[in-house]
Amino acid sequence: MIVTKTLAREIVHGRKTEARIPIRTSPDGVVRPCPYRPSPPNSPPRTYTVQTRTGGPEIARIEVLSNARARLADLTYPDVRAEGFRTTAAFADAWMTTHDAAWPPRQTCARCDGDGNVDCADCWTTTPTGPYRAHPLDAHPCPLCDGTGETLAPIDDDLVLARFTDRHHDQRVWIVRFRLLDAPRLLASDSSHGYTTRARDALPDEPEAVDDATLEHFARDAAERRAGEPGRRAEHARRLMRANQERTKRLLAADPAAVLALEEARAARLAAIEQHADDGRNAA
Repeated sequence: MIVTKTLAREIVHGRKTEARIPIRTSPDGVVRPCPYRPSPPNSPPRTYTVQTRTGGPEIARIEVLSNARARLADLTYPDVRAEGFRTTAAFADAWMTTHDAAWPPRQTCARCDGDGNVDCADCWTTTPTGPYRAHPLDAHPCPLCDGTGETLAPIDDDLVLARFTDRHHDQRVWIVRFRLLDAPRLLASDSSHGYTTRARDALPDEPEAVDDATLEHFARDAAERRAGEPGRRAEHARRLMRANQERTKRLLAADPAAVLALEEARAARLAAIEQHADDGRNAA
């Protein structure tokens, strides 16, 4: 999940627990699935990283609890707080900055009159035939507008909310609710410190360790496999015993006494194997 540095800090501090994402549709009008989904039942948590830019360092890791469809018109003040903002106008301004190409509003630069360039004291030279430009037109970009010819227009909360209501209230969105799992777990370069959340203190080129919930799931699954191993060995032995019995019957059909003796010996061995498996399950 890509967020601003301010919102990343709100997530780390547990103050941002929701995110609204525009609902996308295919050319034939089919709603595309939400990119953030809850974890399937009885499985390790499906986690997502929080970053401030694509390919940037991981700030935190979250687990999605739910996603639901809604409209921005349904936004309430508790929703604004869960989004990590203090006011509805602040949320509206951030939303339009990301999703409105005409926001924030701009005006003609007052210093260069929209030209994007300014002249210095030596830009013009007087000659017998008249003034002569000594420097190119783009030699001195306007420092106020960085040569764009425009600056940000003044805005207030009323203007922000008016445009948000007029242009974006009917926008359908996914409401993604999530919880903070933990900060990144990296092996510390000093082994006595175990794990660290700061990349500068970690071993270089070391992958991130799994979170505690995933580690617990792996440990529980391994314990269940170990507990069931004696039973699997006993079942394998029983199958081999049955195959041997069928083969012996075919080979020694002419000698019933020999077949009976072999079956008694194998039955005793099978009983011993099953008793050993029961002892292993009771011990586990």
